[in-house]
Amino acid sequence: MPQGIARLEPFVFYGCKRLAQVTLPQGLTGIDRYAFEGCAALSHLDFPAGLTAIEDSAFAGSGLTRADLPDGLETIGEGAFQLSRLQHVSLPESVKKIGADAFSDIPLKRVDNAAALMLAGCKISLEPGGAAFWSPKKLEDAPAGWPAW
Repeated sequence: MPQGIARLEPFVFYGCKRLAQVTLPQGLTGIDRYAFEGCAALSHLDFPAGLTAIEDSAFAGSGLTRADLPDGLETIGEGAFQLSRLQHVSLPESVKKIGADAFSDIPLKRVDNAAALMLAGCKISLEPGGAAFWSPKKLEDAPAGWPAW
């Protein structure tokens, strides 16, 4: 991907099931909605410093297994990683908003800096709808002080 791109447009790689590798350019500030939805072969992605927003359903149904989200990221949209293969996510403290179902229906096993969820006002629920993480029974690394489920 060429340098100098500030935002990935909506649907830019939507449904590219065989897309296995992408190098995101430095200076990228936003990944728009549905940008990588359905990219089942995409298992790894290096998120560049300076990224401030991942919009709705950007990685829904993707093959990503790990997301080390960069410092400075402020927004994770609704359903951003929903139905992906995400097992490990590292959240920066800069996150201010996490949309509904951002991480729902995934095989999540670990969250680094889970305190960022509380800072972003997330709620944990076992029921579908409304909460960013509504499938915590799969979460093996729950932070101290969270309600038992």
